[in-house]
Amino acid sequence: MTRADIPVRIRNFVFDIDGCLAVDGEPIPGAFEALAELRDRGYGFVFLTNDSYLSTAAWRKKAVALGFDFPDLEVITAGQILIQLAADRYPGGKVLLFGSDALAAEAENLGLKLLPTERGHEADVVLVARSPSFDYKDMTAGLRALRAGAGFITSSMARAIPSKDGPVPGTGATTNAMAFASRRRAVIAGKPSALAARTCLQIAGFDRRHTAFVGDDVELDIATAKRVQGFSILVLTGSTAVEDVMTLKPRLMPDLVIDSVANIPRLLLA
Repeated sequence: MTRADIPVRIRNFVFDIDGCLAVDGEPIPGAFEALAELRDRGYGFVFLTNDSYLSTAAWRKKAVALGFDFPDLEVITAGQILIQLAADRYPGGKVLLFGSDALAAEAENLGLKLLPTERGHEADVVLVARSPSFDYKDMTAGLRALRAGAGFITSSMARAIPSKDGPVPGTGATTNAMAFASRRRAVIAGKPSALAARTCLQIAGFDRRHTAFVGDDVELDIATAKRVQGFSILVLTGSTAVEDVMTLKPRLMPDLVIDSVANIPRLLLA
């Protein structure tokens, strides 16, 4: 891509993982070296994934297994943001959670009280995350909780997610089923919401004026940056090809387009 520079005001980075730092379980060539140089030069960074199934601890282990073995590495997930948002808005509240055991443990750690489906109508808030076992009984419990006035937050509106056997329904499919039945609209905690960006910045301790969001998906990573007026960097190692950039709408046009995260250190002005 054409040479451009990263503004001197940028001191921190929020990196997407899949398609940005790694593809198909393999790290992007030069990615570790680039991040190591950023750390050596005093820049801060965190990883942000829209996954809501694994715990943050499990994601740190995955990142280390990919070769990103940095001390105190912070990996922030959409599931973590979902739970943090619920704890902030409904402190100590009763929760009907559709998600993994790992996410349930994180909810309890923040003082939320988990309800079984048969007591779902008592919920202060319904939380929807990736839940492969979600069934009609769960949908009924969610519907009744929402009709009774519970809050409604989802980790993602992804229609489908890839698997080794082909695409499977994403969290958005589950969310939309309950939304349709209850005539309610869910608050979105994960990318590309402003909530995702703000909560990520809050957890990381970053100022959005000094932070660049880096990713391969314009509708997730770049849109997330735009919603908080953050600096956005699109990498061409994942879902977006160079020819796609030419047809992007202005609201999704990144501030900078680069071939790979490996190029970031050479584009820094300080």
